[in-house]
Amino acid sequence: MPRIRSGVTALLLVATFLGQGLAADLRVPSAYPTIAAALAATDPGDRIIIAPGIYHEHDLDLAAGVTLYGDPGAPGSVVIDADGQGRVMRAESLDAAVHIKGVTLSGGLAQGENSYRRSGGGLLVSSAEVHLEDARIVENAAEASGGGMRVINGVVDLARCAVRNNVAGLGGGGVDVSYDSEGYVDDTVVAGNEAAWGGGMSIRAGSVVALVDSRLEDNLAGGAPGAGGAVMGDFGAAPTLLRCVVANNDASRGGAVYFATGATPQLTSVTVDRNAAAVAGGGLYCTDSDAAIDHTIVSYNTPSGFTCLNGGHPTLAASDVYGNAGGDWVGELATQIGVNGNFSDDPLYCDITDRHLQDGSPCSAAHSGVGLVGALDVGCQISTDVPVSLEAVQLGARPNPFNPRTEITFTLPVAGHVRLAVYDIRGHRVAALVDGLQPAGQSRVPWDARDDGGRALGSGMYLLVLETGGQRYTSKIMLAR
Repeated sequence: MPRIRSGVTALLLVATFLGQGLAADLRVPSAYPTIAAALAATDPGDRIIIAPGIYHEHDLDLAAGVTLYGDPGAPGSVVIDADGQGRVMRAESLDAAVHIKGVTLSGGLAQGENSYRRSGGGLLVSSAEVHLEDARIVENAAEASGGGMRVINGVVDLARCAVRNNVAGLGGGGVDVSYDSEGYVDDTVVAGNEAAWGGGMSIRAGSVVALVDSRLEDNLAGGAPGAGGAVMGDFGAAPTLLRCVVANNDASRGGAVYFATGATPQLTSVTVDRNAAAVAGGGLYCTDSDAAIDHTIVSYNTPSGFTCLNGGHPTLAASDVYGNAGGDWVGELATQIGVNGNFSDDPLYCDITDRHLQDGSPCSAAHSGVGLVGALDVGCQISTDVPVSLEAVQLGARPNPFNPRTEITFTLPVAGHVRLAVYDIRGHRVAALVDGLQPAGQSRVPWDARDDGGRALGSGMYLLVLETGGQRYTSKIMLAR
């Protein structure tokens, strides 16, 4: 799907191209000891080539026309970890596009006296254009919006990226795109992020964003207003989802997606499966917003597939609505069943984690009569390997951000001795929570943000550390008093 660009943006690309004629490679750490030192020495068109390793740097100011180059073939080998000391990096008022390839941004914390400073924990893009390829934005936090990244009056592309486990006190746990910005997200995973609205992504104030061939899973919009577990769009925003899987997201309203106040969303060939809302609209919630939906599956959402109020009206074509709690083609959808190719049949997924379709699925391109319905066609994987009995240890907390109570959860594949503690960003242990034998399965540990002496801790980022079986697992949490 083509991305809309302004004339100014096109001129920036020309400037970048012309600057590449005199490009130089600046190598970190062999020629420059830090990424900050290399950035200070760059000219437009230069590449900063970063050797594999973890770089403990923060508040980096990106330079116009520069490429940060890690190792796209080995995601995670080049990590910039801000250690909670500030945001990882910022692109502000630049006259040429920046490229970030094969780099992980982690440990950023955006905080301060105003919303601007408190937004974009991993990356803040303001009046600039940034392209990310094979990049990872993981475990960052913002007191305001854009735990992983915030875009304000800018342009951003993500290709083959992962945006995971970021948190925001307000909107856009993974990404916030606001104020007439443009975004294109392709072949990207947005998962495990949390915010008050738009757990995975918030798209606001006239911004135009397309998500293509991407997965939005296990995101949470908690607290108030709790709108849009995966995606929230409002105030004239134009979100488009094409061939995306939106699954296992949670919110108060709009477990999968929430659209309001003149947003004009379009969902084409999307699978919206097993999302949940505490109040209404497990799949889609719309108020004062019309959604155009075609060739889409809306299945097994709770407490309903759709809830639309205040003139909000979804228009569906060639879509399958099935198995949702509270009924399927009911309410505002009652007149659309059986017309425009709409139907209600079990989509026959391969299983609850693989949303490809079984042979004979009524949604498959071969059997629907309207072409492929949903994001994924027939393609169940039959494994001949010996089944693996162990699964990864899981560690997290909800709500996150929290004030002052949260519930820490961890899951063990087998029973074993566990040590669970909380550390501050300086690496000092502040609270020992568990030290003993724990059963297999999920355990829950409440915590009220007090240290071992019973003293209330201050706002900021903290690190959960779980040790078991000779391995160490970590997860970042944010206390926002």
